[in-house]
Amino acid sequence: MSFRRAGGGAFTLIFADILRTLFRGAFLHSRGISGNSFKEKERKVKRLGVIGIVLSNPCKETAAKVQSLLSDYAEIITGRMGVPDKESGVNAIAVIVKGSGEAISALSGKLGKLSGVSVKSALTSIELPE
Repeated sequence: MSFRRAGGGAFTLIFADILRTLFRGAFLHSRGISGNSFKEKERKVKRLGVIGIVLSNPCKETAAKVQSLLSDYAEIITGRMGVPDKESGVNAIAVIVKGSGEAISALSGKLGKLSGVSVKSALTSIELPE
């Protein structure tokens, strides 16, 4: 997993290391839903994961939209950490989530549609009871 960006250097490497450290053994989902999505719905399984959000050229409008979406999905958010990098003009946010693959995918998808926002999600293979 790489968040490399021209001029991002150490900042992007630190962010990627945080994600790797938090979720060793996690696998990326291009759609945010595992191959067992039918079984997840049937059993109401929650998954633990992280959503990495990078705001390139952040402005107040984009930040407000991201904040609004995170507030809309507050029930699946366990915690978050924001790291602004004034040198490169990039802000990174790591959001720890616990919820259905469907809900996590919906949040990731909506965030990814915002202009100037890059999103990667990773889910652990750990299944948590409802």
